[in-house]
Formats: sequence, C-alpha cells, structure tokens
Amino acid sequence: IGDEAMELLEKYPGFKMGDTGIEEVDEAAKVGGKKEGYEVLLKQVGLHPGDLSGLASTKKDDRQEYLKKLEKAGSTTWDKFIELTSFFSSSKDHSQVVDFDYMKRGMIGLSERLLNSGEKGVEVKDLKGSANEPKKVNAFMKQADNKPFIYQPRDDAYLFYDVCVERAARKWEKERKWWKLWKS
Repeated sequence: IGDEAMELLEKYPGFKMGDTGIEEVDEAAKVGGKKEGYEVLLKQVGLHPGDLSGLASTKKDDRQEYLKKLEKAGSTTWDKFIELTSFFSSSKDHSQVVDFDYMKRGMIGLSERLLNSGEKGVEVKDLKGSANEPKKVNAFMKQADNKPFIYQPRDDAYLFYDVCVERAARKWEKERKWWKLWKS
C-alpha cells in the first residue's frame, strides 16, 4: 500500500484509522488486519491525493456518504467516456476538437489497454496513434468537456483516474462481454 497515502491521511487530526465511520475499514483496523485497515480503505478510495484529502477532511459521520458519491462520480465519468467514444459520437458534436475521430480511436485503444493492465497502468511508449501523445490526450478530454477517465502521475504512463472509475470501467467491460456472449 502507498506510504504517501498513509502519511497524507495521518496529517488530518480528525482522521483516525479504526474510527473512520466506514464500517468495513474500522472492523479491519480493530483486529489489526490488512495493515491496520489501510489496505481496506485504499481499496475503496484509491490513492488519488484529492480523494484521500477529501475523505480525511470529511466529518466521520459523512464518510460513508462521501464514498458513495465517489462511486457515483466514477460511474458518471466512465459513462461520459463511453458516450464520447461511441459509434454515434462524431466530430460534429465536438467541432472544437481537432482530429476528433483520430483522438477517439486512440482513446478507445487506451481504454482497452487499461482494462487489461495491472496497477502500474499502461506505458505511453507501448501505445500507438493519438494515445502515444499524452498532451493531446489530456487536451482532448478537457476540450470534450469530460472529466478525464485517466490520471497521469508520471509522464510515461496512464492509470485510471481513480479506483472508482476503474471499478465502473471493469463492471462495464464485464457486462459488455456478457452481452456479446448472450447475443452470439
């Protein structure tokens, strides 16, 4: 688990592991399991500094609701991405985006690679087309008025924006595979 994430959470005076208000996390912390509850917490929230800060600065009684909002935001982000890259989405809808179809193909390829990647994500050098151009990818996501589904902590790799987006993406992928099987 991320030492930086643990250090970040420990900086908040009102945040005590074992007394977070998140039942599953507090149970793990009480028995000293899964590294005193941190592993359980980070599995739910992820390691994104903004989400961890938001959680730690939220009142204890509101943290479970905070997690629900993160999950909903993750699903919304992925739904918007799917809508953006769908068959029906065209450059007419996003005339401000240069080379929309070229960028769209790259984003679809990137999403497929991320769905098959591990926690280290996908290295930029392993990608082709527009996904090999991180600055263009980030600009594309912003121009298309969409919260990016990717996060780039390093210049040489892509990760899902957060664990909630990743869960939504993996759920979508699982349902899509099931639908394909059912149709055939």
